[in-house]
Amino acid sequence: TMTVTLPGNEPLAAFGWTGAYYNNTGLSGGVAATRQDGPVLAFAWPGAPAAGVNADYFSVRWTMTLESAGGAYQFNTRHDDGARLYIDGALVLDTWWDQMPASYSVSRTLSAGAHALAYDYYHTYAGAVAQLPLRDRPTRRRGDPRPGGRDLRQRGNHAAHDIEVEL
Repeated sequence: TMTVTLPGNEPLAAFGWTGAYYNNTGLSGGVAATRQDGPVLAFAWPGAPAAGVNADYFSVRWTMTLESAGGAYQFNTRHDDGARLYIDGALVLDTWWDQMPASYSVSRTLSAGAHALAYDYYHTYAGAVAQLPLRDRPTRRRGDPRPGGRDLRQRGNHAAHDIEVEL
């Protein structure tokens, strides 16, 4: 569990993304690999995303639980080929088509408590990009000395997915 406490805000807990990787673009058949991908999805793969997974023509379903104090959230993603974002089982972003790397955004107000997030992604060929970073974006008030949002991405075997959270 990762818990982030922001000055003047309630804690935000993210339990991390679990990825189920498939050797096709349709999230079907047997799972080729499963792994814990951490609290931030930030990938730019030059080859296969995981052992046993194709370098091209693969798909991933990432799932996680976001524990929120409630508020407005902006989810920003950058990906090539298709992606879908679900919040509590409702489809909120659908860009499920072949495309060059592109950025998309959707805003939602979430109630306090646990929320199920799912992010589906598929890649056809050439470099694969899937980005949905987790970032806090506290609302600034006049006279508030806090800086704007801080990047909460982990360094290491990650590339980029954006979830921007405004509290």
